Amino acid sequence: MSKAASDREFQQAVWSACARDVLFYVNTFVWTYDPRKISDGMTPKLPFITYEYQDNAFYALDEAVGKSDVLIEKSRDMGASWICLTLFQWRWVFKRMQSFMMVSRKEGLVDGAGDSLFSHVDFINKGLPKWMMPHHKRMKLKLLNNENGSKIEGESTTENIGRGGRRTAMLIDEFSAFEGGGWDVLSATADNTNTRIFNSTPNGTANAFYAQRQKGTA
Repeated sequence: MSKAASDREFQQAVWSACARDVLFYVNTFVWTYDPRKISDGMTPKLPFITYEYQDNAFYALDEAVGKSDVLIEKSRDMGASWICLTLFQWRWVFKRMQSFMMVSRKEGLVDGAGDSLFSHVDFINKGLPKWMMPHHKRMKLKLLNNENGSKIEGESTTENIGRGGRRTAMLIDEFSAFEGGGWDVLSATADNTNTRIFNSTPNGTANAFYAQRQKGTA
C-alpha cells in the first residue's frame, strides 16, 4: 500500500474498497495489540489477519446492525471484543450518521488507561494511514467523525444508561458480570436501539445474559 501514500486516485480506490468490504479493510489496515507477546520477545502490535470464523462473525454482525440483537459467548483468544469494536470503528469511518454506544460495568473499562474499550478503538485509529483517518474529535467517552457525522460514545452502568437517545447499535461488554445481574440495563436499553450486542463470558445462570442466551438471541 506504499503507492497510496502519494497517489490520490489510488487512495480513493482503496478507500472505496474498504467502504464496500469490512474484511478487506480489516486485513489490509487494522492492527491489534497483545501485551503477552512481549514476554515471548515478540512485538505486541499484530496485524488483524482474520480466520474464517472471524470472517463469518464480521459479516453476521454487520448484517444484524439495525435489525436484531446479538449474543456472543466469549472464549479466550477468539477476538470477540476486537471484532465488535473494529466493526463499530469501520462503520464510524465509512458510513454516514452512525451512532454507537459502548457499555461496560465500570467507566474505566469503557474509557481508561490500559485494556478499555476506547483504548482498542484508539489503537486501531492510530494504526491507520493519515490519508484514511477522517478529521475527528476525541473526548472523554466520545469519538466524533467531523466529516460524516458518525460517533462512538461510551457509558458505564449507571441509572442514566439508555437515556442518551437512539443508537445504530450498542455493545454491552461482559454483560454477565454486571451488578444486579444486568436486568436494569437490559430493560433500560430495550428502546434505544434495534441492535444490542451482548458480548460476555458465561457467569452462571442468575443474570440477564444467561436469560438472553436461553431466549435464543444468537
